Amino acid sequence: FNMKKLLGILVLGLLLSGNAYTSEWAVTIENNEFENKKSIYLASDDALPNKKLSFPYEDTSSNLMIGCNGKGYYWIYFFFNKVNLKSDGFTSDGNSTAKASVKYGEKVSGLELYFGTGSNFIMIDSDYKEVMFERISEYSSIMVQFDHFSDGKRYYKYNTLNFTEAYNQNCK
Repeated sequence: FNMKKLLGILVLGLLLSGNAYTSEWAVTIENNEFENKKSIYLASDDALPNKKLSFPYEDTSSNLMIGCNGKGYYWIYFFFNKVNLKSDGFTSDGNSTAKASVKYGEKVSGLELYFGTGSNFIMIDSDYKEVMFERISEYSSIMVQFDHFSDGKRYYKYNTLNFTEAYNQNCK
């Protein structure tokens, strides 16, 4: 057996298995026996800001999250391990509102968000839900720019590879 051939096969195998930009969506299933409800959560890989935030937020990370009930209903939000987003108003029920920008491919569009004071869950307004779902499904990554209190604008690149497969397996 030729040693060069063996080495070639080994190198090719490592190259094929070592794709650095694959994505596995973490899946969490929550059963609420009291309300007889099931919720499924899909979480992207961690995304970091393009530039570190100041103390005490320097180790901030975020995940793109899709929650669903397994019957076709879904919601989209961002999870932050630490939050200091700038608010620009309030909803009728007292939640803070904010604007963000989403980049997919070469296009940029706006996004309306809302969140409770101190909440780590930044919800996407329902008016933007379907378009955001399409973007996550269509592109291998999206970038979202948030305005952080005292640190200004930072963008996070969310890996959205394999989203459609994860959604179809868990949420339909």
